[in-house]
Amino acid sequence: MKSNMKKFIIILAVVMAASFLIAFTILYTTGGITAVTVNSSQIKSQELFNVDEVNQIVIDVVNTDVNVIDVVDKKVGVDFYGSITTNLTAGKPELVTDLKNGVLTISITYPKTITIGLINLANLYLDVYVPNNFSKDIKVVTVSGNLNIRKLNIENFNFKSISGYLKADSLSAKNLIIETTSGKVNLDGVEGKINADTISGEITAVLKSFGNDLSIKTVSGEVNISLPDSSEFKFKLGSVSGNIANEFGSKITFADSNNLEGSVGEGAFNITIKTISGSIKITKE
Repeated sequence: MKSNMKKFIIILAVVMAASFLIAFTILYTTGGITAVTVNSSQIKSQELFNVDEVNQIVIDVVNTDVNVIDVVDKKVGVDFYGSITTNLTAGKPELVTDLKNGVLTISITYPKTITIGLINLANLYLDVYVPNNFSKDIKVVTVSGNLNIRKLNIENFNFKSISGYLKADSLSAKNLIIETTSGKVNLDGVEGKINADTISGEITAVLKSFGNDLSIKTVSGEVNISLPDSSEFKFKLGSVSGNIANEFGSKITFADSNNLEGSVGEGAFNITIKTISGSIKITKE
């Protein structure tokens, strides 16, 4: 009983700390609070870059939803738009891009002022149009911003977020590295080696094929993995406070109240899933 209470307190403390971090980050970067007249305005800006000059795309935004969209084109397009309601007398969020040594950096800047009054409100969106022959790296960092990405075949994909969900559809990458705090992860038809770590966020993954290692850790979040029926693999599953289920017929090498280890067929790849407060389920697609 005492052990469960201690675990609950730890989880609660982690979630509270993450919430304070989110609030402070948004307050600092978006202009904070002030007490003057509130005005509404529209924002729209665009940039284009030759894809042959880009080896890596880095997106770093706050309070902005991001869509990475595949296109049949020879240019990387960047479209920043939306509306903002603010009481700042000057300054709006602005699109900032920089292409240097093959790295295209895309970010949004906010006027940095902190006063007392009403908080700024914004509905902002960033669409990044990526040619479907782009095969290098994409890295996205968000605070209070969601990411949708689809139909790309790239080298490396990296997503890190505080209070933002990830939805990836038909994404193929040699390596997918995902870190979220208070954000869900939904992977549909993905391929590649996956390493995901979340705090207060569930993970759902439907894999198009299984030929790479899969490693997932969550604090206060369930994990649901769907694999092709013919998949073969070794597995290590552990949950401190959650059920563990595996639909595949398997050979069990170790089992107790919190852990399940074994293998399905003669697979050489590993599935490792650890949760603190969340169930684990591996199902056949």
